[in-house]
Amino acid sequence: MGFGKTRAEVLKIVEATLTKKNGNDVKVSNSWWWCFRQTWPQITLRRGDYFSLAREKMTNPDIFQQYFDLLDETLTTYELKDKPSQI
Repeated sequence: MGFGKTRAEVLKIVEATLTKKNGNDVKVSNSWWWCFRQTWPQITLRRGDYFSLAREKMTNPDIFQQYFDLLDETLTTYELKDKPSQI
């Protein structure tokens, strides 16, 4: 969803990607991180915004699915699926 990543999270993503690509366990060092930062200075770490508990719950895929299931049921009940102008 585009949430900011910490340095540790970035390193884990890189390790997982390289491990999958090379077929063996790869560990990325802090010196790799600093070389990466020198190569790509425009990439910065950013602290994510504070999420309220309600907002955090709404990022749950099950909540999304429940919403769309209810929407589908409501549109079907009121025969509005083929009548977007009446919504």
